Amino acid sequence: MLEAIENSRSAFEQYQALVVAESVMSHLGAQDVPRLLRALHTQMNGGWVNRSIERRKLAQRILVALGHDSGRLPS
Repeated sequence: MLEAIENSRSAFEQYQALVVAESVMSHLGAQDVPRLLRALHTQMNGGWVNRSIERRKLAQRILVALGHDSGRLPS
């Protein structure tokens, strides 16, 4: 899932990975949450997510649910 968000081959593939991320985010391990946050921030600033309002809304919902809607990357 994280690989498909970070390095998707298509916008559809990335959208589906975002849907999965939203549904499983409460079950992610401690090392996966920062990677997901970095991937979302990166993609929202130039990747496929940036090119679609639907992917952007989905990514923003994930960020808000994870408590990182401020636009800052996790440390």
